[in-house]
Amino acid sequence: NVPTLRFNSFQGEWKKERIGNYIKEVKLYTSDFDKYPLFTFSVENGVTPKTDRYERGFLVKKDGDTFKVIKRNQFLMNPMNLRFGAINYSKVENPVSVSGYYDIFEIDEMKNNDFWYGLLSNNKAMKIYNSIATGSLIEKKRVHFSQLINTKFYLPSFDEREKISHLLELINFRIDAQSKIIEEFNSLRKTIINQLIKRSYLNNNIVFVERCVTDYTDKTVHNNEYPVLSSTASGIFFQNEYFKKEASSEDTTGYKKVPYGYCTYRSMSDTGRFFFNIQKITDIGIVSPAYPVFLVKESSALFLITILNNDDKVINAILKQKAGGTRFSLPFKKLCRIQIPWPSKDERDLFMNFVSFLDKKLEVEKEILAKYIEQKNYLLFNLFI
Repeated sequence: NVPTLRFNSFQGEWKKERIGNYIKEVKLYTSDFDKYPLFTFSVENGVTPKTDRYERGFLVKKDGDTFKVIKRNQFLMNPMNLRFGAINYSKVENPVSVSGYYDIFEIDEMKNNDFWYGLLSNNKAMKIYNSIATGSLIEKKRVHFSQLINTKFYLPSFDEREKISHLLELINFRIDAQSKIIEEFNSLRKTIINQLIKRSYLNNNIVFVERCVTDYTDKTVHNNEYPVLSSTASGIFFQNEYFKKEASSEDTTGYKKVPYGYCTYRSMSDTGRFFFNIQKITDIGIVSPAYPVFLVKESSALFLITILNNDDKVINAILKQKAGGTRFSLPFKKLCRIQIPWPSKDERDLFMNFVSFLDKKLEVEKEILAKYIEQKNYLLFNLFI
């Protein structure tokens, strides 16, 4: 019982041991959110400050809710999502509070946290959690902390654990540093775009969106005629790749076509934010009939989409167009009545050249990050049994 990838200096088999020999549960409850600010948790980022999504009310303190304190280097797991890898440790400098729903524990070897995180969150561990999860429905199954501590994993010697932890720490450092570069570049990009938008208002040429677009309503006449697309806050993707499944409808007859260079958006929103995208991944894709599709005149798609996604005046104007009940709706006709700056073609071209340069630079940085993550996933798969 040895891993596929191993340091040459270590020999011998790994031994199967009970995880409970190394971890202990921590239960420190609090209601003092001044002393312990309320944080949230995600699989990708671990323990993180509340985002705008939660500030809008998705994370609300209700009567009867409990909250726990988590300190730096302590682990947190979401018992409902553990089979999907919802486990990580806190890297936040000071203690913070999280929902009492989460299980918090610490490991005797805190300096080897990267080893234990790798052990408890890799794909092989997911198979173990799937086998012990309890519950009648797949989406309701959970892994209790008492089950986790009685689970057995193959473990190397302490010295080998330390060596693996150091290796993972190095690659995590590279990932964190690259993520910081992307974060700072995104901030710079936002600042530059805001300045470009301000400049676009200088000539006082304000027009309705309808002046700049042409509605496009061509639909499919056969099933599975073109690939199904999803328009998201992060861009346009093939639906089967983004959701890891085929089209949500078995029959895609009557879906709207989205030719290369045309724009689309999801016309319903839970928060009032709508995200507009240019289709640049296939010659022709298709989206649900509920998605508006349009062509921007004078080859100015990038200009218009950047304005719609980033101009605070435009975003606020869209918010005022709310239609429907608890959800926000933005039909194409209402979008067309939004006012935007529309400078000369030369100014729009200059604007788009700047944004295109920034987007290409950002894409390069994201590709570097993806390579680091790929390296890490390779290590996680091969360093553990």
